[in-house]
Amino acid sequence: MGIMIDPSPIGVLGLILNFGLPLLVGLITRPSWTPQVKGTLLLLVALIKTILEAWVVALSSGVPFNFWAVLTATAVNFILAVGAWFGLLKGTPLAELAKRSLVKDHDLIDDELSRLR
Repeated sequence: MGIMIDPSPIGVLGLILNFGLPLLVGLITRPSWTPQVKGTLLLLVALIKTILEAWVVALSSGVPFNFWAVLTATAVNFILAVGAWFGLLKGTPLAELAKRSLVKDHDLIDDELSRLR
């Protein structure tokens, strides 16, 4: 008798989103920010994603929201996202594009502040 796996659509979507979390952090951080800041933001984004995912599951299935399960799932999601970054995404054109697209090191505010000095 084999093991039967029947994943929920929300669980599969959440797993796919874990691989995009490092790209999201790359979009919203500056290249000069330290890895510690980026890692903390990745953990925060993983927590928000997991809370939203658990909230949708709790509402749709009528089960109570389990905060401890959310914390455990956040740790797993964070580890998966870090693994996706170092194992698949780091150094790829997609990762470089995410790092350079939204937030730059020298934006208009920095230019104005340096001009005023």
